[in-house]
Amino acid sequence: MSTLFRTLALTLFTAIASLAHAVPFDLSATKLGGGGVVRVADYRGQVVVVNLFAHWCPPCRMEMPDFEAVYEARKDRGLVILGMAADVSDPQDVQSLITRLGVQYPIGVLTQDQAAQLIRVLPTTVLLGTDGEIVQVFEGMLTQEQLLAQVDPLLPPEPLEALPGIPTGAM
Repeated sequence: MSTLFRTLALTLFTAIASLAHAVPFDLSATKLGGGGVVRVADYRGQVVVVNLFAHWCPPCRMEMPDFEAVYEARKDRGLVILGMAADVSDPQDVQSLITRLGVQYPIGVLTQDQAAQLIRVLPTTVLLGTDGEIVQVFEGMLTQEQLLAQVDPLLPPEPLEALPGIPTGAM
């Protein structure tokens, strides 16, 4: 009995200790339309939102305009949004959706194995800190307000000269 207790205690301690040394999230996928690879590691040092989606998923389609709005509003402060499509067999349908919605952030297409390993629920969004480690994972749709509430605390403050109504050099 005491051996079992020691084994369980050691296992628990090892699991907790491993959390203290989290491994950065790394993912690469073929860039939509070909011509390269979308790599999460290329954006280390920036706050990164990785959105796992499929073109046939209604909540995925509904949140994409909000993600695009957040991307446009925060990219100058260092926010990166990467879309990763689970549509292995339908990249043309993904391209049509991206074009129709006006999405400008990079989109990668996952392999079948990647999609099977990474996705339990669509959409899934992974928020990474500047160190590349996972800050939070969201399963299900996020609104613009929910996404901003998560990314804004991780981004550097807006430069003073960018604030409306305050002339540069007024302070």
